Amino acid sequence: MNRCLVIDDSRTMRKIARSILEEVHFDTAEA
Repeated sequence: MNRCLVIDDSRTMRKIARSILEEVHFDTAEA
């Protein structure tokens, strides 16, 4: 499984990005 670190000041953008990445089977973390 690929990993991705989601970094953005906006909580909404982090949530959207995380949702999209998890749909395509990325393991995500937020910073």
